[in-house]
Amino acid sequence: MFEKIRSDSISSVVFQVLGYATTFIIGIYIVKKLSVNAFGAFSLFNVFIMIAPAVITFNVQDYFLVNISPAKKPEENFRLFSTIGLFVIMATIVIGGLIAIPPISKPLLAFFDLSAYPNSFYFVLGYLLLYGICLNYLRFFRFTQAIRTYNILYFLIIAAWMIPVLIMGVSVDNIFLSRLLIVLATATAAMIIFKIYHGHIGYGFAFDKKLLKDALIFGAGTYIGTMSGLLMDVTDKLMLSAMVGNKSVGLYNFATMPFMAIVSFMNGTVFLIAVPYINEMHHRNDIAKYDLYFQLMQKIVLYLSPILVFLVVFARDIIIILGKTEYLQISGAFGILAVSYLILILVRLPKQELYLTRRLKILNGIALTSLALNFLMDLFLIKYFDYMGAIYASLVARLFMIVMLLGLARIWRSGLAKIGWTWRWIILLIMTGLGARLAQEFCSLPDNLALRIVILIGLFAVFFFVYTVGLFLFGLMSDREKNFLRKVLKLGHGTL
Repeated sequence: MFEKIRSDSISSVVFQVLGYATTFIIGIYIVKKLSVNAFGAFSLFNVFIMIAPAVITFNVQDYFLVNISPAKKPEENFRLFSTIGLFVIMATIVIGGLIAIPPISKPLLAFFDLSAYPNSFYFVLGYLLLYGICLNYLRFFRFTQAIRTYNILYFLIIAAWMIPVLIMGVSVDNIFLSRLLIVLATATAAMIIFKIYHGHIGYGFAFDKKLLKDALIFGAGTYIGTMSGLLMDVTDKLMLSAMVGNKSVGLYNFATMPFMAIVSFMNGTVFLIAVPYINEMHHRNDIAKYDLYFQLMQKIVLYLSPILVFLVVFARDIIIILGKTEYLQISGAFGILAVSYLILILVRLPKQELYLTRRLKILNGIALTSLALNFLMDLFLIKYFDYMGAIYASLVARLFMIVMLLGLARIWRSGLAKIGWTWRWIILLIMTGLGARLAQEFCSLPDNLALRIVILIGLFAVFFFVYTVGLFLFGLMSDREKNFLRKVLKLGHGTL
């Protein structure tokens, strides 16, 4: 049993990291091929794909996630699968059909500066229907221990659509047509696999009205929290599109790309490992979890900050590597984004504490207040500062959120007496940051993209090594970290 769990865990991490890397590379390719305005439209359609399933289905799929289990009888899981799945299909057809009629679709597209992309709009509606069907299968596989089937099918959805795009050519319409075709193929494959294993396709097995009623009640209870979280991530893009157009959405979305990659990496590694330990300590009523929260926040700050500083200092060079010259204008936004996304990463920990202690009303209240603050700030600032206004608005909303969450989650009590390290960290960060700035000033990187990437990687390696030695000299390392650094230095000396 343990070997199976270990094997499934390794498989999940490998596919997750591979998925993040592939998605990031695909994003870079699309940025380089599309105009800024077209990239903004592409980004906005992705926003609709992100939030539409929860909006259309009233969040009943969360009930499916909570209740499906390999410990239950197969008939119970099939009934759950069929009832929720059929509701998702019907809700998507009805609401998607209403949105698709011209008297609604045309004003909607015009409002979001998408009038030039009616075909993509209909491709997205078709994608949402098929994705809802496919997602039900994927979740069933995931929670009935068919982990590898889940990993492979999910990877196909997020990555395989680039193959038709490369054949047809890169355009917004071709991208969403390709995604529609791939999700159709994936849904068909999932249906066949399900029938092979279980003798039927799942849908139509049963339709339990009482179960659906329970799911709708559950969905209504979690709807506000779920939607607040989703809208916090996309409000800026929606407001930019409605107020100034999709060129600004494209600039904003590109500016956030490297920072979102860091967030995805943290979610798929550090938090994936740490959260189960926190949960276990909570269920044991172990107050040492507060110390673990503080240590995690401290290590995240200490080891992410040099990466973020490097992104800020070499912003223009990184923009050229990831995009093209039209995006150079957003280089000045990297400093604010670095702070904003560091806060976004840290917010995960106090949110987890409030979730574990079931203070969901407080959590929802903070999320709604932060969302309202973000919206009002967008409304005022975008008018005067364009995409920079949206960046300022997100920073203010996230600052408000983390201050409220830290106070209410009481994580600060563990760390309040231990914050003497911060002044040493700030001095070290300033010193190494100035060193990187001097290197950037006097180091003229070549126009050749491959050479530029190699040199930047080398500069980052030197920068991070110097910073790490600084952590040692300033007494900011644990004994275990000091021993590891000594071993690395000895190994390097022996090699030389």
